[in-house]
Amino acid sequence: VCDDCSTDETGDVVRQLLKDIKLPANVRITYVLNKKNLGMQGNLRQVLDFFANGDSDFCCILEGDDYWLSADRIQRHVDLLTEHPEYAFSFNALLLYEQADDYFHTHPKQEEMRDPEYTASDLAQENFIANLSTTFYRTENVRKIPLEIFDEVFVADWIINIIMAQEMGSIGY
Repeated sequence: VCDDCSTDETGDVVRQLLKDIKLPANVRITYVLNKKNLGMQGNLRQVLDFFANGDSDFCCILEGDDYWLSADRIQRHVDLLTEHPEYAFSFNALLLYEQADDYFHTHPKQEEMRDPEYTASDLAQENFIANLSTTFYRTENVRKIPLEIFDEVFVADWIINIIMAQEMGSIGY
């Protein structure tokens, strides 16, 4: 958990959660409190650097306003990437919540998706992944992302995912 100097009670909630939950032996959650607000791009760079210097096989990000709805989401991604070493990373479907009308719907770009595998070219044409919280990465590939790109251009998940798919393998869905 990378807390980008939030002004709410994020730190208290995370610390209490880490005390209260029993994690499987192979799961680790780390809480990092930034000393100053880095903004979206700075925080993303810091998170990727944290992953790259860690010792896990896989990593993922859950952004602050998102939720994972499946209790076995992480295990399903681990299984998929283990079964398909050609995949640089994987992603899952995204549901959008329309607060004004109080309903969920499938992300429009994902409604027609049926293939289990996509390429950098597919992703460059349209950002069908649409959200960082749907992705699941091989840590070895995160280590290959040149973090200096953050110094040159605005970098968000779409660019990172295109680079990863272009240089390191296809995308599993």
